[in-house]
Amino acid sequence: MTQVELESRIQDMFEGVLAEDQWPELHKALLESEEARETYYTYAQIHTLLDQKAQGAHTLTLKTPVIPIDDVIKSQRRKSFRYAALSAAAVVMIGLIVMQMFFIEPKPTGLSIEVSPGSEFSLSHEGGQEAPEEMTMEKGSRLQITQGAVELTFGSGVKSIIMAPADLTMHDDDVLYLNQGTAWFHVPAKAVGFQVKTRDFDIVDLGTEFGVHSSPNHHDEVHIITGKVKVTALRVRTETATLTAGEARRADPVGRLITIPAETSVFMKSLPKSLPYMHWSFDEVADGGFAAEGNHARLTTGKASPRKKSASSMQVDGRFGKAVLFDGQPGEEILTQWKGISGTRPRTVACWIKSTPDVPWQDLDNFIAWGLNKPNYTGWNTKWKFAVEPGLLHVSGYQGRITTKVPEIMHGKWFHVACTHRVNKSGKPEVSLYVNGTLVETQSNSTHSSGIKSTNTITDDPHSDPVIFGADLFTPGHGYRDHFRGLLDEVYIFEGILSASAIKILAQENRYESDPSVQTLTKPISNNSLETDSGS
Repeated sequence: MTQVELESRIQDMFEGVLAEDQWPELHKALLESEEARETYYTYAQIHTLLDQKAQGAHTLTLKTPVIPIDDVIKSQRRKSFRYAALSAAAVVMIGLIVMQMFFIEPKPTGLSIEVSPGSEFSLSHEGGQEAPEEMTMEKGSRLQITQGAVELTFGSGVKSIIMAPADLTMHDDDVLYLNQGTAWFHVPAKAVGFQVKTRDFDIVDLGTEFGVHSSPNHHDEVHIITGKVKVTALRVRTETATLTAGEARRADPVGRLITIPAETSVFMKSLPKSLPYMHWSFDEVADGGFAAEGNHARLTTGKASPRKKSASSMQVDGRFGKAVLFDGQPGEEILTQWKGISGTRPRTVACWIKSTPDVPWQDLDNFIAWGLNKPNYTGWNTKWKFAVEPGLLHVSGYQGRITTKVPEIMHGKWFHVACTHRVNKSGKPEVSLYVNGTLVETQSNSTHSSGIKSTNTITDDPHSDPVIFGADLFTPGHGYRDHFRGLLDEVYIFEGILSASAIKILAQENRYESDPSVQTLTKPISNNSLETDSGS
């Protein structure tokens, strides 16, 4: 309704000639617009003053204050009608206000949190105060996730799935600061204007679904799935762009928005029922390789294919179903396209191995590895490897090795082996080894003067290797070395730490059972526990 139409309807109402079918539209305008109500009040005052002035002027022009009875009756009728109209309008206005009070809900605030199984997180609140409910966030609340995922539901209806490692703070009811994490957002129409801030971006939703990568070691990225968003870089250039579905940008050091390929499929849109993981059973061959199973966002990159041999030629009877047999020859390395777990992030790797007996053994046989194999580039902790040698099982990538004694590991028997890795609050690595589902004693060995150092697995260097089975990482000038000789079956790689009981079930039943989520003390976690890079 235009302003001219509004004023015409109000005048008709005061004159008593407003059509019945025009009342609803006028009521709606008065209910929804403060400006319309101000116009109504102005016209009401004018009509009252004009009425009073007209009566006074008419009286003064008469020498004798005698008023014809017909005029009195007409005036009374007009007054009665005006009073009735004003009374009706007042009743309508009061009714509308009452309806607003009882039927229009106040704007919702805060958000609720749901945590996936196996997650570890810390929730703290502004000023150290406790939240009204345990699993809610309010303005100033901070949530840190070291492993797993959470689902956030804002009062406005915004939904978000955020994957570890993550660190986020609620700045306002519809403003979230994402210091770190991989996050998916769905914003309904009623919540348009929702904001996500990172170190590099100010993202304002314009009715959309989008994903954000924020990492302390790389510049942030935004990927638009549907709808559109307004993105502003926060550094010197402060470039701004409105992005639509299928577009993505990365910030650069000076505040420009760099166009990158959109990767919309890597953002989880529902809360996972376990830790993210990949599983290779080697039971089926498809398109020349072995597909990965599990719930990892990059599951399609897990397809494992032998470098030169055919996949079916490497299949033999395994511990469960089929396994793959390595003869220790170049060319039979099984390669994936998954970069693996990066930085110091927690991980669990488990599998079944069976060595080939009665062969001349070399010092080392690698059966799972990934990362950067470039000695003296950034140290000896840029990769992560699982290997065996006579009487020993060990992991490396710690500027040294962590080993356990397994005297019969080369005797042609099946062994279930597992390793968990994490970094504690002081930045030191915590590594545990399990053999046949049982935690075993370990010892650390390093030739460096500084001793064992936490792995910082580099996965995004041009020379980094993705996850491979059956050999060491590629070494320039030498190729793949230290090939495994034996059988490999039921490989699991988890982004997080499995409990001893979950590892035992995996060893005994070849079944993954999720651990409960764990909330740590409600105080900020050290950055070492959240460190990552973008190569996962």
